Amino acid sequence: MKKRDAYHPDYLNMYPCLKERPDILKFLKQCDRKQEYLEYDLKVNRTRTNKRTMETVIWPQRELSYEHLLEEHQFAQQEPSPEETLLHEIELENLRCAVERLPNDERLLLHLRYWCDFSQAEIARHLGVTQQSVSYQERCILRKLKKLLKN
Repeated sequence: MKKRDAYHPDYLNMYPCLKERPDILKFLKQCDRKQEYLEYDLKVNRTRTNKRTMETVIWPQRELSYEHLLEEHQFAQQEPSPEETLLHEIELENLRCAVERLPNDERLLLHLRYWCDFSQAEIARHLGVTQQSVSYQERCILRKLKKLLKN
């Protein structure tokens, strides 16, 4: 009996019209095999026993995680390019200008929320308003900033 799992679905039952298109069926099975290889085969240790000497050899998994490769210094830590650094600085300057154009009360709310890391409830207590009011004001301020940044 054939295996039926995530890697071996019964495509003919799922799509009866594939009987007329064996090329598509073959392609689907090849894709499933590639997926199984990537998700399972690379990540599992394999064992093989030599029948003559009865010696068992363990083949380690073949996939190394990105984190493991970084720990082993296989990849150099990537520094941002000069262009990326410049673009980041320009974006920060645009954001500073947009925030400066806001009224003082809106700047205060942003300062408390994002620089002092206050929750909406803490800001509401500090300003003497409801948390819902702070939430609404924050949404309006962020929309306003978005419009300012687009222009």
